Amino acid sequence: MIKRTFGKALRVVRKSRNLTQLKLAKRCELDRTFISLLERDLRQPTLPTIFKLSAALNIPPSSLIGMVDPDYILNKRTKTQDPSSQDPV
Repeated sequence: MIKRTFGKALRVVRKSRNLTQLKLAKRCELDRTFISLLERDLRQPTLPTIFKLSAALNIPPSSLIGMVDPDYILNKRTKTQDPSSQDPV
């Protein structure tokens, strides 16, 4: 299985189900622009949103999350954190 960002995984599954962003959004009761933001990795979903998306796509949440590369998440977090802003121990 190819590892990727959440947005890329969402897009792959959505397209494999022959759904447009609008159709997926309607199934999830979300805005189409939010689906677009998720797919472009400009927003990250909450847990309830992941459950809505997975139900609409007929895929277990664990499978959808399992498509995400953990190294991407860790690298992104490391790059965005400012070491000077960390709380002293």
